[in-house]
Amino acid sequence: MILASTIGTYTRFMPVFAKDVLNVGPDGLGLLMTAPGVGAVLSLIVLGALEERWSRKALLWFSAEATPLLLILFCLSRNLWLLVVLLGLFGGMQIIFRTVSRLIIQVETPRELLGRVMSVFLIDQGMRSLGSMVMGAFVAAFGAAFGLALTSFASMMLTAITFWRLLRTKKKSSV
Repeated sequence: MILASTIGTYTRFMPVFAKDVLNVGPDGLGLLMTAPGVGAVLSLIVLGALEERWSRKALLWFSAEATPLLLILFCLSRNLWLLVVLLGLFGGMQIIFRTVSRLIIQVETPRELLGRVMSVFLIDQGMRSLGSMVMGAFVAAFGAAFGLALTSFASMMLTAITFWRLLRTKKKSSV
């Protein structure tokens, strides 16, 4: 839910980046909008090739932290081709996060609770509206690049705190 509510709706601000930040017009906007999709498809190929080389939890943490970091780097750059590459990687990390998180839920959740757990997991779709309001407020207050970078940084911090608390709770319960 953290990624959905803090950076999940970044695409709504791509026209602002194309016009006001990069001055690239419709062709540049098309490249910016296409790159995450290409990255998403390629990431599924990579994910299939990884098989069990990475632990699911490590891959989940890595993708959850890399996603907002890539968006921060996107906000700092002004080179169109570097931005296309960054958005491709960003799209790939988003899909890896979604795929691995669903896999963990489906493997580790008791069958009788799976429907309930998945319904809570899918709340993030509704959180995108809240995320749009948060991002819109930050973009209006600080400008497109800095506002989006701030929400991405907030996402990284909230994700790190969440993982730290989960690991701490798990250690206490195993003692």
